[in-house]
Amino acid sequence: MVNCHKIQKFNCVIFIIIYFLLVLNVSIAEQLNQPNTLFFQGNGYYKDERYAEAIKAYEQLVSMEIKDGHLYYNLANAYFKVGNRGKAILNYERALHRLPRDADIKSNLNYALSLDESNPTPKSNEGLPHKVFVLKRLLNTDELTIAVFLLYLGLMAVLTLSLPLKRLRRSFYYSASVLGCLLFFSLISLSLELYDTQFQRKAVIISEVAPIRFEPSGDATSHFTLYEGAVIRVKELQQEWSKIQRWDGKAGWLKNDAFEIF
Repeated sequence: MVNCHKIQKFNCVIFIIIYFLLVLNVSIAEQLNQPNTLFFQGNGYYKDERYAEAIKAYEQLVSMEIKDGHLYYNLANAYFKVGNRGKAILNYERALHRLPRDADIKSNLNYALSLDESNPTPKSNEGLPHKVFVLKRLLNTDELTIAVFLLYLGLMAVLTLSLPLKRLRRSFYYSASVLGCLLFFSLISLSLELYDTQFQRKAVIISEVAPIRFEPSGDATSHFTLYEGAVIRVKELQQEWSKIQRWDGKAGWLKNDAFEIF
């Protein structure tokens, strides 16, 4: 009798543990599936021309720290459909940063930028380094990092194999030269990308009208005016005001709620 009672208690404990594990697994699975569910919901809303609801679903994914080029692209399209050019351009830029070879993103971004001639058009390639190191425009940061890592491993492998195989040393040196050049270009391209990300903070005007002032104060004299969708550089970021620079070099102070960094 005692043994049976103990066995029943043991079975009961095991059953409770299994039950809670199943509930936990279901909960984890639901959390993992939630982003996909929201994304497809947003796509469905967009297809049905319910753009405001699509934006809400996509923005919920963004708030979950999901940084995906396709998500930003769909969000940009939804914002463009409701007439919010600032948010559309902001998310096209974010999408292009992650999918730099996507022709649709480039086309939509250029079209959105062309709709307002009052905003100075940003230069696509600035300076000789950006023109020479084209990998920066073809690969995103993750791809450049992987390319640098793989090329470095390949170079080290070729140099290591060239030591015992003296007869093939010339071929190995030729291969090492090619890999070394590719590694150099990839490394400089990655450095330029990281520099632009960290020190050349780019942003988009999201308010309809943005007066740029000589000083960080609402009472300061207006220097010039930018409009929704203008792409700018943030030179100095402060608590309420930031010093920004237009693409033609003009600079001034702007309230932080008038722009968003991408």
